[in-house]
Amino acid sequence: FVVAPNLTIYEKLRRDFTPNTPKYVFDGLPDFAVNTPELITGDDWETGRGLRGAGGGLWGQDAIHINLFNIAKFDTQDGARMRARNEMFESDYFSYLAALPDLVVLMDESHRYRAKAAATALNELSPLIGIELTATPQTQQGTRVVPFTNVVYRYNLAAAIRDGFVKKPAVA
Repeated sequence: FVVAPNLTIYEKLRRDFTPNTPKYVFDGLPDFAVNTPELITGDDWETGRGLRGAGGGLWGQDAIHINLFNIAKFDTQDGARMRARNEMFESDYFSYLAALPDLVVLMDESHRYRAKAAATALNELSPLIGIELTATPQTQQGTRVVPFTNVVYRYNLAAAIRDGFVKKPAVA
C-alpha cells in the first residue's frame, strides 16, 4: 500500500508504477517481468480489481497488488466511501485492506502524515510493517522542530548528489 501526500506526487507515482513508462520502478526485475504487479489506485479501487484469489497471497499464484492512494482519500468523502459496506469486499475496502496478513505500507513524504486524521487512518490499517520515506524527518509544532525518533537509515542530499541519484541544485 503506497500513500502519496498530494495529487501531484500521486500522479507521478502512478506513472512510475505503470509498466513500459520511462521511470517504471520494477524495470529490470525478472520476477516482475513474468508476474507484473497489479496497480490498484484511488481512482479504480471500487471495481474490485486486485481482490486476492483463494490460491494467492503475496508470493502465491496471484500477482503482487500495489494499492496507490492519495492520503486525501482517507479523510474526505472518498474516505467514507472506502469504509462503506461493499458486497464485493464482504464488508468495506478499508477493512479488506486492514485484514490482509501481509499488508506493507510505504509512505512517501511521510512527514506530511503526522496530522491526526491521516495518522489515525494509517494506524487503523494495522500493517505488518510501515516504511516512512522523507527528506524531512521532522515535524513542526508551533515554533518547535520535533525530529522523528524512528529513523532507521539516513541518506542525505549530499550523498544522493555524490552517488548521482540527484542533480546538483542550481539557482536560476
